[in-house]
This record gives sequence, C-alpha cells and structure tokens, in this order.
Amino acid sequence: MPYVTSVERIGYQRGRQEEAGALVQRQLRRRFGPLAQETEDQIVALPLERVEALGEDLLDFNSLVLSALKGFEQGRMSSGKAGRLCGMGRVEFLLQASRAGVPVVDLEGEDLADEFV
Repeated sequence: MPYVTSVERIGYQRGRQEEAGALVQRQLRRRFGPLAQETEDQIVALPLERVEALGEDLLDFNSLVLSALKGFEQGRMSSGKAGRLCGMGRVEFLLQASRAGVPVVDLEGEDLADEFV
C-alpha cells in the first residue's frame, strides 16, 4: 500500500468535494435552470458530507415533488396536502408548482372574468 502524505490526503479530499459540488450544481441546473452565483458559491462552501446529502435530497425531492405535482394537477389533492407530502408549506408548494409549469389557478368563464375587473 503506497504511503499517502497529509498534503496528498487534503488534495484528494478537496478534489472529491469539488467534484461532488460540481455534480450537485449540474443536477440543480438541469432541474431548475441557471443558478445564481450566490447559490453556486454556497454549494462550493459546503463540506463534502453536506454536498453529498444535498445530492441525495435532490433524488428524494424529485420523486416526492413530482408525485405531489401530478396529484395536485389532476385535482386528486389540495395544494396544502401536496405541500405537506413534500415537506413544505402550501405557498412554497404553489410557487414550486408554478415554476414547474403546473397551473395553480383553475378559473373558467365568469370566475376568470371577475378576476380581471
């Protein structure tokens, strides 16, 4: 087994952290579009364990949120119930639904016209 100096160990750790951060940033960009520089800086500053946990949370977020969005879009659950399923509040869920292109208001005819009077 080769001898690894403390400097090499630190370099290896930094490399793992940078790669994990880059992977999480790519996942976030793919899901939500361009990231603010502040967000990228915050991810880079996280310790490796937190970056890895964030990457795992993104996997969970994907399936739970998608299920809740589909249930809400199809009228099978309220925004409050969908938000609770995702571990977020009603307003936060509605914002997420809007960003995902899911209509958050279902008004037709006279109700819709009344909103613009």
